[in-house]
Amino acid sequence: MFRKPLKPEKQSRLTVILIFTAGLICVFAAGCTSNGSLMPTANPTSAASSTSATQVGGISATGNTSADTSPADVEPTPSKSDETESSASLNPIVTTDDLNKRLLANLDKTTDETVRYVFELSPDNLKVDTTWKGSFTGVGKKELLSIIRLKGVPHAGGLDCSVAAVYDAESLSLASQTVFPYDECSFSVCTDDGDRSYLLFSGATTYQGNSNYVLHLLNPAAKWNKMSIPAYAPYETQTNGRHKFKLLLKGIVAVSDAIFPTDGSAKDPKWKTSSFLKWNPTEKTLEEYTPEKWNFLWMNGFREGIEVSRNGNYAIVTREWISGRESGVLLYDVVNDRLLKNYDLPAIAYSVRWAPDSLKAAIGQTTSQSENLIILDVKSAGEKTLPNGEALLALFSTQSVILPYKVAPDRPDPQISYCSWSPDSSRVLAFYQWTDDTGSRQSGTFVYMISDGSIDHITQNQPDLAGGHLKPTAPEGFDWDALGSPR
Repeated sequence: MFRKPLKPEKQSRLTVILIFTAGLICVFAAGCTSNGSLMPTANPTSAASSTSATQVGGISATGNTSADTSPADVEPTPSKSDETESSASLNPIVTTDDLNKRLLANLDKTTDETVRYVFELSPDNLKVDTTWKGSFTGVGKKELLSIIRLKGVPHAGGLDCSVAAVYDAESLSLASQTVFPYDECSFSVCTDDGDRSYLLFSGATTYQGNSNYVLHLLNPAAKWNKMSIPAYAPYETQTNGRHKFKLLLKGIVAVSDAIFPTDGSAKDPKWKTSSFLKWNPTEKTLEEYTPEKWNFLWMNGFREGIEVSRNGNYAIVTREWISGRESGVLLYDVVNDRLLKNYDLPAIAYSVRWAPDSLKAAIGQTTSQSENLIILDVKSAGEKTLPNGEALLALFSTQSVILPYKVAPDRPDPQISYCSWSPDSSRVLAFYQWTDDTGSRQSGTFVYMISDGSIDHITQNQPDLAGGHLKPTAPEGFDWDALGSPR
């Protein structure tokens, strides 16, 4: 059902198919999680990366058992508490070169045109990428499911064209296979309460700059038929690449919404993670999912909000009380659904702006008489507060900037607000404002260097004589590229 001809005369008839884009992450983990979802383990680069062995097809295949849970990781990794052992555990394996050769030798390389084409160009164009153990075509069967990547495929055949193949775990005879002709492919394996395993797939294809996305749950035992995902139906009916899907750990799928340019173009949208789906091993489908810790609450002047990082790996939860006394900010590892840090940052309102690298965030902290801007660092779980009021004026003087006014001695209401992140996430453009001794509202901008807390590129706006609070705005024509690299 996933076959796509490669003949040149058929290439001109390609239609726009949905893509799965940027940020696809294959989170690798050892063992079976408590909800029955498996993520693959990649092939090793050296024998030192593994510590245990499983006998597969007469060949010893090692399994990676290490896991680093430090929040300093660029990508989240499972903690030991997330790993669950069970008698029905379906362990992903790290394959040996000999096993991979046997898997490729038994692959059907003639039926599908694309597979035949790349194999005839060179057998090296087929490479085993990931392999799981499980029961894929029937209960109790001992089988392997391998993802095989194809190199040298023209765009018409899918730039990331891949094959999913099921083998008998002992004889390595081929049981079934199917082809995924997409420009980007991502896979994971989910198992139900009866120890049957299924393939979860997200794919992306781009045609003439337009993109579309798909999410499929496939049953290898039923000719790879798509299984019903009622929670996915609303996304499937919306076209023009409005949603993309990223496979996370523990059978969780992050759903991101496209934010298209204001000129009406469907190309190069920005993305915001809006919701999650999660594998239900009893119902054998994906369901809408909100981690229990993140449920939105509205009661007695309290509210809780979520902002997910651009890559979908982390989330910042803001908890606001009108009094501000018990408010705070929590940093979560979305992939593993665990708290990294609870920040004591009292406020009556917050704003959250994630950096492009998804490893920093700018938090606007509003109190009764001021507003601060705080940088949270995911890698260190640390925080830095940008200078405000007298501290900022002192830094201005180090840059030989002397302001032609005095700050009001009583209720200057200083505010530091976010304007934009630099593309490399090393700097932030901040907007400052406060009331001077004449009652006018003074404002301007400066660039803050995250690494050392220095500032530069200071601007001063014309005063607002009405003295009202001003909307944070970047200087006219501001361009990060024009500023050059950071010092």
